[in-house]
Parts: sequence; structure tokens; C-alpha cells
Amino acid sequence: MKAPVEKNRARKRRELRRCLRHRNWTGTSKPQLVARAKGGAALENSNRGFDVVMPDGTKWEVKSRRLPDNRSKELGDLGPIDTWSFDTLAAVVFESDFTALLACAIPRAVAAEVVRMKSDGKRYVIYLSDAVCNHAGVIDLAPELRRVDGTAA
Repeated sequence: MKAPVEKNRARKRRELRRCLRHRNWTGTSKPQLVARAKGGAALENSNRGFDVVMPDGTKWEVKSRRLPDNRSKELGDLGPIDTWSFDTLAAVVFESDFTALLACAIPRAVAAEVVRMKSDGKRYVIYLSDAVCNHAGVIDLAPELRRVDGTAA
């Protein structure tokens, strides 16, 4: 019989293969992971502006990236700040095996401070760096995500 850690790794490999086949691994599984970790409810993938609603009614947008695609920690397009409808941004960078490397809950006001406009002048992105994760008001989500996903040490 396989040890629980080995079962988890096998499950994660199956999930990785399934998600890569569908070419949208972040959009399909990561809002559910954040919702489970924080006790919220993940919404349908087609929802615009936020992905998870927490028990207190706050709206969370989930942006993630899987490494080592190119080792960049640039998260997906957030759109212009005045169009944001989320209260908190859950920003997650995953290793290639879906283990949360960096994960932060970033309040909307802090996200507005650290967002950067791309050189094309149309896209707004956040680079999830240690400086962003250590910013006042930002909460580390990585331990909770690892606990829920079964990859906690």
C-alpha cells in the first residue's frame, strides 16, 4: 500500500496531466483550492472580476502561475484598476508539481499600489515577489494551500 504522501503525488500528477490536456490548469483548479483553504465558495470559471466569495461576503480574485514555464512570477492580466470588482487578490506561484511556492492574500488597496502596466499600455499585471508578499497588510497563504492540497511538510 502506498504511503499518503505518495498517493498525493500520484493524484497531483494525474491532475497535472488532465489540466495540461485542457490547457487551462490555473483557471479550473486553483480557485477551488483557495476556496477550500479559506472556507469560501468558488464560482464558475466564466465569472468576470472575482473567482471566490468568502463567508463574510468578500470577493477574491485568484491569479496564479506555474513554474518553471519561464521562471517569471508575472501573474495574469488584472485589467485597469477602476474595473476591479474584487476585495482581495489571491496571488499564487506554483512549482511544476502544483506545490505552492509563493501565495499571498493581497488587499485591493495594496494590489493597486504594486500593479504594473505592461509596455503595451493595455495590460496591468503583478509580479509576485518577496517584496509584495512582505508588504504591510498582505497575508501568506502558502501554508494553508499546502495543508489543503496535502503537500504540507
